[in-house]
Formats: sequence, C-alpha cells, structure tokens
Amino acid sequence: MYVRAGRPYGRAMTDSYGGSGVTTGGGSAREWLVPGTHTDAGGGHTDVSGPVDDGGRTGADGVDGVMPTPVGPGIRTDYDGDGTLDTLLRDTDGDGVVDEYWRDFDEDGRYESVEYDTEGDGDPDRKVTDADGDGRVDRWDYDTNDNGRYDVALIDRNHDGMPDLERVDTNHNFRVDLERYDDDYDGDFDRAREVIE
Repeated sequence: MYVRAGRPYGRAMTDSYGGSGVTTGGGSAREWLVPGTHTDAGGGHTDVSGPVDDGGRTGADGVDGVMPTPVGPGIRTDYDGDGTLDTLLRDTDGDGVVDEYWRDFDEDGRYESVEYDTEGDGDPDRKVTDADGDGRVDRWDYDTNDNGRYDVALIDRNHDGMPDLERVDTNHNFRVDLERYDDDYDGDFDRAREVIE
C-alpha cells in the first residue's frame, strides 16, 4: 500500500470518479451541493431544468447545510420495533415507490437522517445526516454508480453547515482510497491524500 499526501495535484473535482483516473486534488468542497449536479435530491425531483415546488424548503434538501424538515404526507413506521414511530416513508411523486426515508434514531421527534431515491428505482442514492442534533447537516453521502452503497462522503468537521472533508471509494471496493481536505474552511480543497494498493 502506498499513501501520497500533500498539496493539491491531479485533475479537478469535476472529472468522474473510478478506474485509474482518480480525482486527487483541487476543486471546490461544495461542488456536490450545487442543485442539479451529481445526485442532488432537488427537493425530491430529478428534473431541475425548471421551477420545482419544494414545499417551501430552501434549495435542494440539505444543500444549504440546514437539516431539512418533512413536507407533506407519508407513512410512519416503527423501524426498530420498540413501539415508537421513528421512521417516515414518503412517495413524493405519487408513483408508488418510496422516494424519501426519514429516520429519528434518537426517537426524540427530530429526524437525524434522510435518504433520497433521486432516480425513482427504489434504492436511496443520497443521504444527509445531522449527527449531533444541532439542526445542521454534518454529513452528505452519495451513491455515484447506483450499486446500492454510498461511495462518496462529504463531512463537516467544524460544524458550520458546509463540508470540509471528502472521502471517496474510487475503486468501489468498500475502501476509502481518496481523501481531500479543506483545512482553512474556505470552500476549496487544500490538500489530498490518496491510498494506492
């Protein structure tokens, strides 16, 4: 195993992940949060070419760093079987497939995690998490190749509602092999760490 770290190098964030062409430096730590890019939820809609009624939510869900709140009806369930309704399942487009999975792990009436199926295939491909309960998103996860597991994670280390660490499994082998850091919290990656096997 070989680890390379230091100042930005390689191609920009906008290049695709995977294969031997690995994105290794530069780019914006917030590019993934731009509505209409990558696997952005876009308020439960995948077509962001025109106006979208997001039920009053700002931007795409979680993009602005604020943990979203559910808008509209859904099915409440007891995910862990302890008698408390802790999960909300929502079909936002009325096609009979669950598009949003809201989880209240602490069972305190506040949702800590939301998973979105942005493609309508029944499998979530984007997740936002509020790990510390402050109402801000602490982690954004993406399934970039639709294999049913998240391979890109953006993490907010300083709790300002914006990501400053990116962890990527570029080879889709269940191992993080690329990390990029925004050490001065200005929105741009300052250094990268690549693990090569």
